[in-house]
Amino acid sequence: MIGLLQEILCAVERLAALIVNGLVAVLNQMITGIGIMLEVLLSLLPNMPEAPAPPSSGVLGFMNWFIPLAPLATLLVTMGGMFGAFLLVRIGLNWMRAL
Repeated sequence: MIGLLQEILCAVERLAALIVNGLVAVLNQMITGIGIMLEVLLSLLPNMPEAPAPPSSGVLGFMNWFIPLAPLATLLVTMGGMFGAFLLVRIGLNWMRAL
């Protein structure tokens, strides 16, 4: 009688392990599918254009000697990106609060 109960217990444990392994396999396939989808979407994007050539006159170089334009432009772009990210996060948080 005990041998029969042990066999039933082993069968139930194997079934539980098969279910968990199946769920892991399904999750892995979903992650692989998302990766493939992202790869396809990124391959559809166009190539980055080349940077424009600097002006040939020495005026820009003279201005850069007094006011560092490249770091100033980098700062402005960074601050604009951070502000845009803040606005997006704020929208998401407002939606979560409304729920």
